[in-house]
This record gives sequence, C-alpha cells and structure tokens, in this order.
Amino acid sequence: MEERHDYFSLPLMVRPGSLIAVGANRERPDYDYVDGARLHLFELEDGRETTARVYNPQGEQELEVCVQRQGEALTVSRVRGAAGKPWELVLRGISEVASVEGGTAAAGEQGVRIVPQAGSGEISITLA
Repeated sequence: MEERHDYFSLPLMVRPGSLIAVGANRERPDYDYVDGARLHLFELEDGRETTARVYNPQGEQELEVCVQRQGEALTVSRVRGAAGKPWELVLRGISEVASVEGGTAAAGEQGVRIVPQAGSGEISITLA
C-alpha cells in the first residue's frame, strides 16, 4: 500500500503515556506556541504520570502540564504558565468522560477535548 503525505499529515508513532503538544499555527514556525496549543494524551496507564512543557521561540518555558492517572481518575496538575492563553487537553481515543471539575469536556474527532476554566490550577477528570 502506498500513501502520500505532506508535512502536516505525516503519520506519527506515539508511545502509550505520551503527552504531546501541538501548536495552533500552520503558517509559520515562529509564533506563540502556547496560544491555542492542544496537549494530546495517549493511553496513560493506571498509576503513571506524564508531563509536557511548552517553550517560546526564545527557549523560555511558558507552560507546564502534568497528568496523573489513578484508576479511572485523571488529575491535571502543575498547570504553570500560559498567562491566560487558551490551551486544551485531548484524551486521544476516549469518546466520553463521566465528569470534569475545573474545565469543560466536549467530544472531538480525535477524542474528548478538555478546556480548562480560566485560573484553574487543577482539573479532575473521571473516565466513563
């Protein structure tokens, strides 16, 4: 089987437990990476933790997010930075959640999208 891909459609192999930041701007390489960023969480195992950091073009850290899983509970903590800039968490391969505190959930094409409430330092998610 043969497929054709451009830079934006090239398949990406991801390890379970990865938290990968994807920027919102497809027009240029140097932009505000945090503004509109989506953090994609892939198959976090029970009892595990993963962290993503997003840096600005000058190499300074602007956002840090840590996700922990205990059973059916995900805790998004150590949310630092972003300075009021919108970002979201995408739970890849998960089509619904039972509840969210500190944010809102909406079904998306790639999984449930969690949008943090303004000023929320922690988000609690219960998986369905």
